[in-house]
Amino acid sequence: MGTTKRRNFAPEYKAEAVERLNEPGAGYGSVSADLGITPTQLKTWYLERAAAGSEAALARQKADAGEPTRLRRENKRIGGGKRDSPESPGVGLVARTNGALAANFGGKAGKT
Repeated sequence: MGTTKRRNFAPEYKAEAVERLNEPGAGYGSVSADLGITPTQLKTWYLERAAAGSEAALARQKADAGEPTRLRRENKRIGGGKRDSPESPGVGLVARTNGALAANFGGKAGKT
């Protein structure tokens, strides 16, 4: 059995294909047949654009999708995973602050 390479379509092509659905008498079957794609693919593009609202919103959505990965990579690079260790400056600061508050309030600060 032969393998078929996955086709990639430019966002402009997808937008034009979806716009053709607005023509009188145009449906998923007729437009997709003219373009050589499946009606399911055309419907997927239509739903993606409807959910995104516009081409600019879709571009922002795709750019934002990579942000968590970039932040995790950056956090790992700078050693952000050590923030919960006792050697962390933040932990000592909280402990000193609670001790000072306890001294100022008769030993009641920080207790529940």
